[in-house]
Amino acid sequence: MTSKTLLIIEDDASTRILLTKIAESLDYVVAGAKDGERALAYLAEHTPDIILLDLLLPLMSGQQILNYIYADERLTQTRVVVLTAHGPLARELQLRPHDQVLIKPVHANLIRQSIS
Repeated sequence: MTSKTLLIIEDDASTRILLTKIAESLDYVVAGAKDGERALAYLAEHTPDIILLDLLLPLMSGQQILNYIYADERLTQTRVVVLTAHGPLARELQLRPHDQVLIKPVHANLIRQSIS
């Protein structure tokens, strides 16, 4: 059986660690990126099953990364869960039907439900 993969794009190290622990508890193989450039470098070579995406990142916004994901044919089945503390930014997003937004702070159980 092939493991599911999950990419966490989050600049806050402690949040990345927490999200990694949650995803690994659900048997995901987890990769992390602390900025947009690292995220795009990873996505150029890999096709994760799920992406957890913070909107406010250094070097590139989460919206720019989302635009890249939506433009890449390889990533049409990759689910994106946007995690943000900025509700007004989240309301402006044009998401695909299988994607979602969670407003921080988010309880670990809600994250588990969103990625299971």
